[in-house]
Amino acid sequence: MLHLKFKMIYSQSILKIICNILPFLLLILQSFNSDNYYQLLVHPKGVDMESYVTKVYNKIDFNGNAPNQDCFKKGLKGYQLLKLTDRLDNPRYFTLIDLSLSSNAKRMWVIDMDSNRVVFNELTAHGKNSGDEFATSFSNVNNSHKSSLGFYITGNIYNGSQNLSIKLHGLEAGFNNNAFTRGIVIHGADYVNESWTQKENRIGRSFGCPAVRQTIIDSLSNFIANGSCLFMYYPDNRYQQKSTFLNSEQYIPIEWLETD
Repeated sequence: MLHLKFKMIYSQSILKIICNILPFLLLILQSFNSDNYYQLLVHPKGVDMESYVTKVYNKIDFNGNAPNQDCFKKGLKGYQLLKLTDRLDNPRYFTLIDLSLSSNAKRMWVIDMDSNRVVFNELTAHGKNSGDEFATSFSNVNNSHKSSLGFYITGNIYNGSQNLSIKLHGLEAGFNNNAFTRGIVIHGADYVNESWTQKENRIGRSFGCPAVRQTIIDSLSNFIANGSCLFMYYPDNRYQQKSTFLNSEQYIPIEWLETD
């Protein structure tokens, strides 16, 4: 009888342990599914993004050329989600590219999120089939020669056909997840400079890569390569409705907010 009682207590203990750890096992299993992973609440007791973005935006020294606040808000949401879910090996730098602006404008911002300042504000090219001076069409298809919208994580530096380049890993299925196989990278290009506008009324265009001035690619790579977040923005309705990053239910930890 005592032996039977012991077995019942033992079984109940095992069952209790299983019930306690089962939710955590399910959470881990969910994380292997990218769609579920991005839908997870990153902080159930926090402050919503709308309450957070304006404060961060106003703290950053944009040196007189601030990005559109809606563009920044959407980019910051994805950056924070990647940071809070430990996807970034290099979370200090956040790169924002606003493809709704003229290619003659300095529409790339590299922001040092630790010091709240812009370390690069640069021209950047879009794909030749995305548009002329303005990009209006985007694709995730190989050989489309179009730019791809959405969130990326930067990869390693390598020397390829465009010399020193930074690999890009697109994170959004249907929008940019083919970027790596398409060879979409950040590289330097002679056609990305203001002198091109004098003869073409725009800077040059790429095969879909966010190319930058040749003279800055070395220093730029030292900042943003190997695991930082990059966001290519355009107010495209389909992207904004379908992006798991932009539509995730997300909160910011209370302790991130300053008390002043």
